Amino acid sequence: MPSLRKNNDGSPHLHTYVRADTRYDKKDPSRYKCADPFCTHSEDRKNLKFKAALCAPCFIDKGIRTTIILDHENLCLSRPRCQNCANTRKAKEKREVAQSIAAGIAELFPEATPSEETAE
Repeated sequence: MPSLRKNNDGSPHLHTYVRADTRYDKKDPSRYKCADPFCTHSEDRKNLKFKAALCAPCFIDKGIRTTIILDHENLCLSRPRCQNCANTRKAKEKREVAQSIAAGIAELFPEATPSEETAE
């Protein structure tokens, strides 16, 4: 269900989860908090499975809003990430498949280039 809270640009607020700290400056493996400075949301790891969130490295480092679905693999990380940011073997294979599909589509449907008749 989309959030009722809106960002400054009017888009619905999606949380960017990062692992929460304990009071002794250690990472709490079962708690995640939203990295947005105006959001105080925090949640237990078991309640976040299959929820939508933003990729933390994309959003925090690059400012890109990439939506991900949190699964067990993402929730083992301190900053859940998308397939473009992940360096796992599985993510690299998915990127290669996506590139080959994009190349195949480009071969089947080449971009329309202006012909000499339309240039005149």
